[in-house]
Parts: sequence; structure tokens; C-alpha cells
Amino acid sequence: MESIWTKDVEMPQFPPLDADGKTDTLIIGGGMAGLLCGYFLNKKGVDYMILEKDRICGATTGNTTAKITTQPGLIYSKTHRRYGPDHARRYLEANKLALEIYKEICNEIDCDFKVCDNYIYAMDQEGSRRVREEVEAVRALGGSAVFTEKTELPFPVTGAIKTDNQACFHPLKFACEISRGQKIYENSFVRHIKKQANGKGYEVIVNAGEGSLGRHGHEYKVMADRVIVCTHYPVFNLHGMYFVKLYQYRSYVVVLKADTYSFPHDMYASCDNCAVSLRRYKDYLLVGGCGGKTGSNSGGMAHLKARARELFPYAQVVGEFANQDCMSLDGLPYVGHYSPKTEDLFVASGFSKWGMNGSMMAALALTGNMPEEQAEVMRPDRKMVNRQFFKNVLSADKSMLTPTTPRCRHLGCALKWNEEEQSWDCPCHGSRYDADGNILNNPTQNVL
Repeated sequence: MESIWTKDVEMPQFPPLDADGKTDTLIIGGGMAGLLCGYFLNKKGVDYMILEKDRICGATTGNTTAKITTQPGLIYSKTHRRYGPDHARRYLEANKLALEIYKEICNEIDCDFKVCDNYIYAMDQEGSRRVREEVEAVRALGGSAVFTEKTELPFPVTGAIKTDNQACFHPLKFACEISRGQKIYENSFVRHIKKQANGKGYEVIVNAGEGSLGRHGHEYKVMADRVIVCTHYPVFNLHGMYFVKLYQYRSYVVVLKADTYSFPHDMYASCDNCAVSLRRYKDYLLVGGCGGKTGSNSGGMAHLKARARELFPYAQVVGEFANQDCMSLDGLPYVGHYSPKTEDLFVASGFSKWGMNGSMMAALALTGNMPEEQAEVMRPDRKMVNRQFFKNVLSADKSMLTPTTPRCRHLGCALKWNEEEQSWDCPCHGSRYDADGNILNNPTQNVL
């Protein structure tokens, strides 16, 4: 499966690390979050470097639907109930800032940036009630939203929250432009990280050079005063307890094209997981849906294709791709100190299917370009033990005790065979392997 974004873009190539080094800020991971961190640090003249184990934007960023919106699902009513109105207001302001900065940057570069409206819609009366509740919450927080029953969708809805003047773009064209002039090293795999002997900063061991992940022939050492981990899923287990604070979710997208059919122009997402999301790109329509927790064998591409043909019978399926998202316990990202004990180690993760917003907010917060009161709402050590926390723990315990093979090389959970994607999937923490045991998705870092 090849993403639509890779068809008309040749990503720039960067050399592997070829010597020991020292830097003020080391960014681990060259996806959208890592590149944006580097972009802002570069503008400030900060000494930094980005280490990417493979190629920049070669995983999650290259398989996104690239929606940018201040309304990432029905999040504000939920956040208001859990944390109070001030917390919800600050998160709304953080999302507004992210959208504003995207508009500023995209005004200067060619990345097929498009301003459009965003809809989160419902298919039943309970969903409609939740949508109305969200509209009221957003308005009370000072945001702009309206309830509507009118959409471009080829099926009836019971209601939707409409947010004007949102955006979408070509994520790889954007990434190409912001990566120019950055200090990036590709094929540079971070194998180990530890505190420096003097207790200040970190010593990072890197395997670099051409070859398979983790089998690079040259080992180098980078000393960094500050480290930002932007590896999608936090791959270092020592701190933060992310293996119980996150689960991974598989998402599927089919690409439609039709010469005479009029596709919806705005962006759409369902308020539950049983309906489709839509986003237009030129003459194409990206239809997403039929996803599920990694390792659950729910949904799948075949189901999504059938649904897309049902909704748009005159369109042709011209592409398909899949993605994997890190879901937080409360729907808000984890951005800030990796743990309370890691003063100079930071993390950006848990974007919960809204990676473009999450990446920008994370980069702004971690480079000092976001007001502290907004950044604070995303701190990873916030208290949020809830039903999902216990589900994550029970799921991991059950899989670890299942006496079957093969086992995940991350924390030893029993893997499940995904017949449709021909992969071994971990239901605990979302690692995936091909039939030969090669890594497809982290958090596992251990090669055969």
C-alpha cells in the first residue's frame, strides 16, 4: 500500500551520522513533530540535530489525511467535564495557535494548502446529543462553532458541529520545504540513551549507516544537553509509563477518483468509529474508517472499500493506505517532560488521530513558542487514571500471560496474525512485524 502523498513528491535525502557529536538539543525522530521542532529551533539559531532511524516522514506523517483543525473530535465537552473550563479553554487556545502558525508558514510555501470547513457528524440521536453538547462547550469557551443538519455527505446525519476556516494540505510537500537547511541525519538509529556521568544532559548511542534497522555498521556517541523524543510511540520504557498510558489504533484510507462525480469539498469525521471520514485533495477523495485497536483484528481495508463503493458508486478506487495512531487516555497529547524525573528529556506523543494539530502544538510547546499556560494542559504527568487505563493494563496482562508464540520483542506480549495485512500485531502496545519478523511499527526497537 502506497500513500497518495508519495506519488508526486521526492523527499530530500540526508546523510547518516558519521562521527561523534555534541549538541544543545537532540531531536529523535524525523516525522512531522520532529521536523517542526527543528524548524523552530533553526529559526532561533539554537544548536540542534535531528536523528531519524530511516527516512524523514517515512511512516505516520506520510500516511496521514493531513487535516488541520481546532476541532479534533468532540474533545472540549469531555475535557471540560474532566478538568474544568479553564483547562478546556487553554487547550482550545493551543489548537487555535497551531492552526494560525500553519497558515502563516503555508502562506510562504507551496504545499497545496487549502482553507475549508470541518464537520464532526453524528448518525444517531445519542450522537446528535453529544454534538450539541460539544457546540455549547466550544461557544462557552470562546470558540466558534455551529450545530447543523446540512452537509454535503451522500447519507443523512442527525447533526454535526461545523467549524469554519479550518485547513488541509499536502503533508510531504510541507515537510520537504520545512526540512530545507535543517541539520538532519537519516539512517541513524538511536540504540541507547542514558544520563551523562556528570548528571547533566544525555549520552546517546547511535548506530548509523546504510542497512537494516539496528544493524548499521558504525556506532557513534552524541552528547546532548536536552533530548526531545518524537518517535511517534515513546520507545524508551525506563520512564513515563507510556506502555499503560497509550494504546495504538489502526486506521485505513481508500483514495477515490471520478471524472463526473462531485465529491464533498469540506472535511468530515464521525463522532464515533463506525462511520467514515472524508477529505478532498484535488480530484481525489480520501475516505477513512473501519479501524480498530492494533491487534484486535477489527475492521480492515476490505470493509472500508465496500463502504466507499456503497457511498460513491461512480468513483474508482485508485489507491489505499493504512496508518497507526497513538491514543492517549484522555484524548489530549502527551507533550512535555518524559517523566517528572527527567529534567532534560522531553516527549511528544499521544496525538489520538489528529497528528497534524498534535505535531504543531508539541513543537510550539517544546521550543518555547507557546504560552506556558497552554503547554501545561498537555503535560504527560497529569493525573488521568480512568477506564481506558485499566483496559490497557488488563489487555497487556492478558496478552503477556497467553502461552503462545511468537512473542513481541518489546515487552513479551503474545502476537496476533493479521491475515489482511499479512503482519504479526501486538495487542498490548501496537508493535507490528512482517511475516519474517522485521519491524513495521514501534515501540519495539529490537531487531532479529
